[in-house]
Order: sequence, then structure tokens, then C-alpha cells
Amino acid sequence: MVEGAARLTELFPGWAERWDMQDSATRSVPGDHASALLIWAMFISLLARNWRLLLAWTMAAVFMLPRLMAGAHWGSDAVVGGLFLALLGLVWPCFTPFACKASEWLEKAPCRSLACVPSCRR
Repeated sequence: MVEGAARLTELFPGWAERWDMQDSATRSVPGDHASALLIWAMFISLLARNWRLLLAWTMAAVFMLPRLMAGAHWGSDAVVGGLFLALLGLVWPCFTPFACKASEWLEKAPCRSLACVPSCRR
């Protein structure tokens, strides 16, 4: 917990009782919110160019800020922990044979289960 951080549970104690608010954590690495946002931004980076790419990364950064500002994560948690999980989560399926094998399996799976349908016969 960062000393002097603005904690919503202290600013609005009634909210913490009504909603399940979390503005601090004893264990904050890796940043799961940051991981999800960074996976999304990296995936969009594969497809987008120009202002759309800038928009994706700006949105990812902006949506990571609330957890940092509330004191639930350190910046290094979001960047290092989130980036590690994001790279692992994006690189493994997109840049290994896994994506090819998974797409082949997904193409064949419906035809195996619907073998009696004439359009699936080869």
C-alpha cells in the first residue's frame, strides 16, 4: 500500500459496505487487470495501424490507471507482471504452431460431430 494513496474505502465508507470494493491488496503481482488490457492492446496491435493503434494503447493505459491510483498496484506490478503474462498469453497462441493446430481442429470438429449432414461430407 502506497502511503498517502487515495483509498475509496476511506473516502466513501458506505460504498465499501454496499459493494465489494477493493482498493488495496496484500499481494498485487502480477496485475491481472493490466495483463488483460495488455493482451488486448497487443492483439489489436497486430491488426490496427495509425490512429487506431494509438487509441488502443491509450485506452489500455487509461484503463490501467484506476488500480494504480487507488493504491492496489504499483506501476511495476502492472508493467512487469502484466507484460509478462500478456506476452505469454499472446505469443504462445499467435506465434507458435498452436494457432495452426487449433484452427485445423476447430475446422474439423463440427464435421466429425455432424458427419450425417451432407454438407460436411468430403
